[in-house]
Amino acid sequence: MNTVNYTILIIEDDLGLNELISEKIQEIGYRTHSAFSAGEALNWLTENAAFLIIVDYNLSDITAKEFIDTAKIKGLNLPPFIVSTGQGNERIAVDMMKLGARDYIIKDTNLLELMPRVINRVVNEIESEIKLKLAEDALRKNEEKYRILFAENPQPMFVYNIDTLDILEVNQTAINFYGYSKEECLNMSIKALHPAEDIHDFTKKIEQTKLGANTDGITKHIKKNGEIIIVEIFSAPANFLDENARLALVVDITERKILENVHNFLHNCGISVQNISFFESIAKYLSEILEMEYVCIDILDVGGLTAHTLAIYNDGAYDTNVSYTLKDTPCGEVVGKDICSYPENVCNLFPHDAALRDLNAESYIGTTLWSFDNKPIGLIAVISHKPLKNILLKTKILRLVSIRAASELERKKGEDALIKKNQDLDYMNKFMVNREVRMAEMKKEVNEMLERLGEEKRYL
Repeated sequence: MNTVNYTILIIEDDLGLNELISEKIQEIGYRTHSAFSAGEALNWLTENAAFLIIVDYNLSDITAKEFIDTAKIKGLNLPPFIVSTGQGNERIAVDMMKLGARDYIIKDTNLLELMPRVINRVVNEIESEIKLKLAEDALRKNEEKYRILFAENPQPMFVYNIDTLDILEVNQTAINFYGYSKEECLNMSIKALHPAEDIHDFTKKIEQTKLGANTDGITKHIKKNGEIIIVEIFSAPANFLDENARLALVVDITERKILENVHNFLHNCGISVQNISFFESIAKYLSEILEMEYVCIDILDVGGLTAHTLAIYNDGAYDTNVSYTLKDTPCGEVVGKDICSYPENVCNLFPHDAALRDLNAESYIGTTLWSFDNKPIGLIAVISHKPLKNILLKTKILRLVSIRAASELERKKGEDALIKKNQDLDYMNKFMVNREVRMAEMKKEVNEMLERLGEEKRYL
């Protein structure tokens, strides 16, 4: 499809940021229209159409959620939308995803860098959904058009017999995506794409589909190499070579679901659970979701030369916290940077770091924790025995977690400072009380001495 014909509506009340986003989107080939309030956007949408909307959550008049609700009440045909926000609030992310947001972008220093990639991915998903609809129409009207749309679709597509579940046709995208050859696919059942534990549920769905029920939705698939992915299925009946068939389009939403998982975890993650501190729970979660063996979360000293660990999760267990100097370590390279990664051979890159050798480290990725006034106050470091894969996804996860971790670290520092202040006040109070008691005792002693000398008391 020709992207230049796509108009992306930008709803952002910050004039400068609106212009920067518009310029970045135009650079990748899309037209843009800018609105600086929800009301202005709603008025524009009554007479114009957008292919996609980028909406700031906190607008000058209403929130993005209220904007979506108002558009529905007005009966506007609202296009897909992406939410941006400077709050980094996981609850907002979850709520907007439930309303249908295609993605959620945090307005930090990486906003303009991430924007093109997020938009291209979402546009790709929308195009695939449109092409599925076109493919259905083309199947009814013209076999050749159908084949072109099927073969050239950027998303994996299959045609399978609804009775036998044998795969009848597959496009090149599916071949590349799943790792099977076309010959292998045409000798497979569609059931082979489902993990063994899910086949029973899939078979039940097929029976419901035969009865006319819409069983499309989210499920798991398995590639030839054994990788489990999360996909969303869109399907429609098809008469293929006189067989009772079904046309299915597959959208890989693994990354989206993982990021939703991260949002939910951060939203529900309390200060401590079952004697596990907030930072310990974060370290364990990162180790599991990033599939990396070692995670440490540190607080930096005032000079930024030494780090003190708040939590260490190492191969399934917590280690004792330590202090260490940052010089000649990858953590020293992280401080002050958004993300720093070494996909492989990290030990040789930092030959003076004995801890890396002890951990048998092969790869490393880390991020700085920033204070509210944009100063480095801590860091998160993640290490693995294996080379680093899926760096972009791991980067997104670390960025999300770092916002919450930094906020908690700021809270902890404030709490520690308050405790120290209270301790100092308590010490001063005790000192003053003891001083008053001692003064009273001294006055009593003076009076007693004066009495023995036959003189009048000096103190009352």
